[in-house]
Amino acid sequence: FQIYKENKKLIILYLQYDLKLNSFMKLNLVKINKIIRNPLFLLFVVFVAGVFLRLFNIWDNFTFGYDQGRDAQRILDIVNFKNFKLVGQETDIPGIFHGALSYYVLALVYFIGNFNANYPAIFLSIINALGIFLVYYFSVLLFKDKRIGLVAGLLWAVSYEQANFSRFISNASAMSIVSIIFFLGLAIFLFKKKNWGLTLSVIGLALSVQLNFYLIFLSVFYIIFYFIYRPRIEKKFIFFNFILLLFLFSPYIIAELKWNFMMSKSLISYVTSHKGSLDLIGSLSRYITKTSEAFYFSFLAIDKLFVIPIFLAFTAFAFVKIKENKIKYFFFIWLFSTLPLFLFSSGVLETQLINTTLFPPLTILFAYFLIEFVLKRKLILLIIALLLIIASNYSLFYKDGFKEIKLLSIQNFTLKDEKNLIDYTYQSSKGKEFSICALTNPLYVNVLWSYLYGTYGKDKYGYVPYWAGQEQVISSNNLPYDKKHVPLRYLIIEPASGIPDYAKPVFVYMEDNTSSLVAEKKFSDLVVQKRTLNTDLSIFNDTQGLNNKEILSIKSVINSNPRFSCYTTYNSDN
Repeated sequence: FQIYKENKKLIILYLQYDLKLNSFMKLNLVKINKIIRNPLFLLFVVFVAGVFLRLFNIWDNFTFGYDQGRDAQRILDIVNFKNFKLVGQETDIPGIFHGALSYYVLALVYFIGNFNANYPAIFLSIINALGIFLVYYFSVLLFKDKRIGLVAGLLWAVSYEQANFSRFISNASAMSIVSIIFFLGLAIFLFKKKNWGLTLSVIGLALSVQLNFYLIFLSVFYIIFYFIYRPRIEKKFIFFNFILLLFLFSPYIIAELKWNFMMSKSLISYVTSHKGSLDLIGSLSRYITKTSEAFYFSFLAIDKLFVIPIFLAFTAFAFVKIKENKIKYFFFIWLFSTLPLFLFSSGVLETQLINTTLFPPLTILFAYFLIEFVLKRKLILLIIALLLIIASNYSLFYKDGFKEIKLLSIQNFTLKDEKNLIDYTYQSSKGKEFSICALTNPLYVNVLWSYLYGTYGKDKYGYVPYWAGQEQVISSNNLPYDKKHVPLRYLIIEPASGIPDYAKPVFVYMEDNTSSLVAEKKFSDLVVQKRTLNTDLSIFNDTQGLNNKEILSIKSVINSNPRFSCYTTYNSDN
């Protein structure tokens, strides 16, 4: 009692402080709990996880092949020589081109990164991760359920297929994102009655066509949705969006006027050439294959025989469960929007690129089933299902060594392999001048190695080698031609994928007639041979163990096509 009496004020202050502290802690715990349970906070966590997964081990661990080298060189020419472009990359349909937008967007990124390809790869990875927010918002807009949006965002975040697209430095990388913008704009216009939604869809359409011309087919959905929903649109608003569309397509319009409507003629010729030659069974088979691949590489890596029954079951469930017809029609038209494309034959249908417009609605369909069917049974079943999906995608990442290059590249090497090869040529030459020659895909085009030696090689070692192969006509060349035939040379042999079987034996045979093999090294699937030029060009050192029949076959190829030679006589003007 005496102690209490003497320390009464101190004890009261302590008790008051303790009470306030407890109240403060309880209040903060409530706030923290509220934040954690907030869907937007959870979505942000999913986004961070998605960015981490895309950027993990990214430095130099991505595809940098012919397409990337060609685009990077054109961007370099735009920046250095103001060689501006009206149109972009070539399509597999002669006379038709993608838009040039990707050149100008990536030009800024390349410039900031001193033309180091890692910076565009990082930039595009973050762009792809933004799809997490888009599929979340789209899911909530359609189904009024944030849980579906969160699951859709998670599926996008962990998708092995999307990670492959995110690191793919090309016009195709952001196709999924811009196609979502197109359909999202239409949904906002039709269901929320917001006029700016139509404007957003117009922007999405223009961006889509800029990135890949085949997405011009999206314009058909304006007609389809108009006749289904009959929206009321003021004439002045139609006029505004039409003018906006003309402005966004103005590079194409200028190109058409400049080149006598070459693209229009090519497109008409392509469409009419398919008239009367439609293979319905083959088209359906290709569609099933690509849908199965989208399922396999993003949700469950199971036998593809089981994929279509699962897809049809999910589709049937959603068709019955979705009660609002206006939502149902929109969603299923979007889900099957790529099906008519398979009636035509095009290279894009044989690649994963066709899945860029399929994957967003497929992701939302999967999320819808997990919430409306699985979660309504038991929460633990949903958790198990999500863990299985994450584990399935992780196994694909693990098998790929967290490089994410297999889906979109036919050649198995990364930028790291190319840099290691370049380092070897410089270091083993010990400061001496040397030349390079390469067996490339496509044949005789050195743009990939010209770009890498002209940027990475020159920045690191201060000089570039000579180019001993054929004169470059289509693409710019950063390497001086080997007019004086320097004694030391390196032969670079790219993987056989995409290269004719006869090319390598002919290429090496011609070099065996002019140089001697000193050493050979391999970097992943890239092979480099160190050689010295023979003083006596009549000497033949066979390094392939050819028989007479094989030599005769090779000579017949050379007689009709001598361009495999790396001992080239160049025009004096070059």
